[in-house]
Amino acid sequence: MRFLITIARMYPGRSALTLVSLLFAGVAEGLSLLLLLPSLNLLTNDTAQGPGNGLSGLGHMLTEALSAIGVTPTVGALLLVILICLALKAVFLLMSRPICDSPCFAPSWLPGGSSTCANLWAA
Repeated sequence: MRFLITIARMYPGRSALTLVSLLFAGVAEGLSLLLLLPSLNLLTNDTAQGPGNGLSGLGHMLTEALSAIGVTPTVGALLLVILICLALKAVFLLMSRPICDSPCFAPSWLPGGSSTCANLWAA
């Protein structure tokens, strides 16, 4: 924990960008997984509207949200939106990566490690 606090103090802007990027990547991945609910419903052709049938409350909200932005909830459109969400996740993960590639994150005895940041690895 002390190591993370030290890194956050050394690179406050980069640490904040990494944290926000990872948060948005998680949201994009969660949204892409949630969009599987309406697409599974469309694939099974479940059109019954009884109390235990049809879309769940969350699936119904997602379908309404997609309709509100002009996306017809078809299998192709839902798969395209899922693909866009996964691409956004990849972009956010790439945005968070440079702080992890810093030589300060490797001890000096590893290849590519920096001796200037060796005090971070001291116990």
